[in-house]
Amino acid sequence: MISQLQALIGPSEQSSAVPLPRQPVPPLGRTMHACYRAVAVHLGIFRKIKSAVFIALYGLASVVPQYQLRRLSEGPDARNWAAEGLQRLYLGCRESLPFFNNYPVLLGDDPVATDAIRRAARLTRTMLGLYRSVRRNELRVEFDRYGLLDQRQIERCFTTHRVPANGCDRLATAAAGDAVTVLAHGRPYRLLLPEGEGQLPDHGAIAAALNEIAHDAQARRADDDWAIGALTTLPREQWAAARTRLARSERNRRALASLEQTLFTLCLDLDSHPSTLEQATALLRVGNHRNRYYDKSVQLIVFANGVAGINVEHAAVDGSVAVQVASHLQRQTFDSTRDRAAVAPLPWDRIEFDVDARERELAAAADERARSLRERRDISGLTLAGCGKRLYVGHGVSPDAAVQLIVQLAAYL
Repeated sequence: MISQLQALIGPSEQSSAVPLPRQPVPPLGRTMHACYRAVAVHLGIFRKIKSAVFIALYGLASVVPQYQLRRLSEGPDARNWAAEGLQRLYLGCRESLPFFNNYPVLLGDDPVATDAIRRAARLTRTMLGLYRSVRRNELRVEFDRYGLLDQRQIERCFTTHRVPANGCDRLATAAAGDAVTVLAHGRPYRLLLPEGEGQLPDHGAIAAALNEIAHDAQARRADDDWAIGALTTLPREQWAAARTRLARSERNRRALASLEQTLFTLCLDLDSHPSTLEQATALLRVGNHRNRYYDKSVQLIVFANGVAGINVEHAAVDGSVAVQVASHLQRQTFDSTRDRAAVAPLPWDRIEFDVDARERELAAAADERARSLRERRDISGLTLAGCGKRLYVGHGVSPDAAVQLIVQLAAYL
């Protein structure tokens, strides 16, 4: 692969490059054992045995065809052990999700929608259309072309959330969803959808509802500054304990279900106006954490000036799936018809919690901790004109492999 990458660089760049000292590449088996030792303290005996078997199977990579490693059994109950191992690795993350697990994908600007409400309405409608296509199994052929390890990740873009727990989290997926979670000024709401999977709601109906939600959230800003989104930035054991305390109340259990068992989360960042790549990326990843719910598999984030992107929970959705979903989302949004005249808004309701002084203090501490972590980090953006998928594939290099190599070089230097 090195020779193929050198072909991408070109002779002039090669001649001026300073060669890096050669470093020994550890065998794959040794690397897997090192990873296993790092997480073994958090595993029970059954998970330790499964992990040991998983590592042993990787050791057979030189003699067993790759497709046999990816699919070790056939039939309706086939298991994808490689994907399950990676998923458990991400679920084992014990630190703050926005800083150590979740990742952002920035969407291109929409020339038709340059404000938050209009852009959010168009993207929401497209996301609902994408969900309908997923339910009808209309996207499987399109996504199969990319050789994804786990096709279930496409479904997990919707109605899926991460549940915090001691030692290792778990994923939960609802059978179906009839609402979208909307966050505005830290306040959670439910945008209720028409029953059935027939006609999609109109842009105008979605926009009218989002406009009402935005006004309601603005009017309530001074009433209470508690935001549940701040709690999802805590280390996982702390958030698990706080969530358990919240769930002791019947009202809070219903509120958590309303918040988590929706199709996806729409975050309206009405006070943010990112004007550069760095600003938009930073806000998508770790900005305005009070107006996020990092346990949801996919959060659609829209800023006041219409800039938008998604924040993805890594255990539920891998990067290759998220990029294809974002590409589909952007393409279909741009191809959609222009907005119609104003119509009756979709119904919506508030999601409200009963919280005591302890939970308020914890949310305030979580808010301060997340701010401190964010201030210690800096994000730089780099635009490479013409450096896309076609360039890499044309030279026989996987785009994902190129990105992985870039990450390794950045860490090396």
